[in-house]
Amino acid sequence: MAKWKVRTIALITESLGQKEGQTFAALQPGPSFTNDLVEEFTDLIDYFRTPLADLAKQLAQATPRPSGGN
Repeated sequence: MAKWKVRTIALITESLGQKEGQTFAALQPGPSFTNDLVEEFTDLIDYFRTPLADLAKQLAQATPRPSGGN
């Protein structure tokens, strides 16, 4: 998960800028209180899903769409 986060931070910084990259880098999930590794991994995925979805929306709105007419 740590390698994924490092690559994701680099991609966000490159695509959206230093501020967004630093904001994502600052996200730290809280402690886990379960011994179920699948549940812990799912919790980590859910923790990052919302910020990534918000960034995707921001990028989609900022990127001009090519016209479909010829």
